[in-house]
Amino acid sequence: MKNQKKYDGQLMETIDKIYIYGLSSSAEPEIIRYIGYTNNPYKRRCDHVTESRALKTHRHKWVRSVIESGNKLLISILRETTEEKKGNAEIETILLYKACGANLVNGNNGGIGGKCPTLETRKKLSLCKMGNTWNKGRMPSPQNLIALRASNKKPKTEQAKLNMSIARTGKPNKKIRKFKDEDIIEMYKLFNSGRAFDEIVEIMKLKRSDLSNILYTKTSYLDVKEKYKLKIDRPKLHGNGIKNYKTKNNKYVNRTNSGF
Repeated sequence: MKNQKKYDGQLMETIDKIYIYGLSSSAEPEIIRYIGYTNNPYKRRCDHVTESRALKTHRHKWVRSVIESGNKLLISILRETTEEKKGNAEIETILLYKACGANLVNGNNGGIGGKCPTLETRKKLSLCKMGNTWNKGRMPSPQNLIALRASNKKPKTEQAKLNMSIARTGKPNKKIRKFKDEDIIEMYKLFNSGRAFDEIVEIMKLKRSDLSNILYTKTSYLDVKEKYKLKIDRPKLHGNGIKNYKTKNNKYVNRTNSGF
C-alpha cells in the first residue's frame, strides 16, 4: 500500500472532515503499523508520542521503540471521510491493510475507539464480583501486625547497605542542619539590632530558609526561645522608613542614615 497521502505537518483540523491516518517509522516510512482516525493529524501524532511514555499497550511500546531508536514517528493520511462514517471507514481500511499482509499494532479491527469487552465478557465480570465482600473493612490480625512491624525493623544485610551506598554516591546529603543555643541567640541579637536579612545569612553562614524558619516559625526551637526568652524586638521594615539594603560596594547601609 504505497499510495497513501503524506501528511506535510501543517495543522489540518476540521469539524466535519475526518482523516483515516497511518503511523510508520522514519526507518521504514512505507510500512504502516497503526491505523486510526482524527480531525487533527498533527495533534494526534503528538498525543501518540506523549501517551507512549506512560502506557504499556502493544501500540505504545511500538511507538516508544521508534522514538528510543532515534527514528521519527511519521503520520500519513490514508483517506478522508465524515464524522458519521468514520467507524466504518476505519474498519474497512484496517481490514484492507491486514489483507495485504500489514503487521498492525491495533488492538482491534477499529470502529469503536479502543478495546471494548463483549456483552458476554461484561456479564461474566459482573457475576464474579457480585457479593464479593471478603476484603471489605478487613483489618490485619494482631499477629499479622506484629509480623509487619518486625519485618520493618529487620536489620539490613551488608549487601543491602552496600547497594544503598552505591545508589547514593555522588548525591547531595539532605540532612537538616541543627543549630546550637548560642547560634539561635546570635541570630536574634543580629536581627533585633537592625541587621539586614542577607547580612545575617552571610555572617552566620546559613540558608535564608533556615533563618526565616527560626525567626518566624513559633514551634521551631521553641524550647530555646522559651529558655532564653527570645523574641523579635525591632521596628517593622515597612511603614517607618527603615530598610537595610546592599549597595554596589557590597556594604549594608540603613536607609534612614544614608541620606536617600
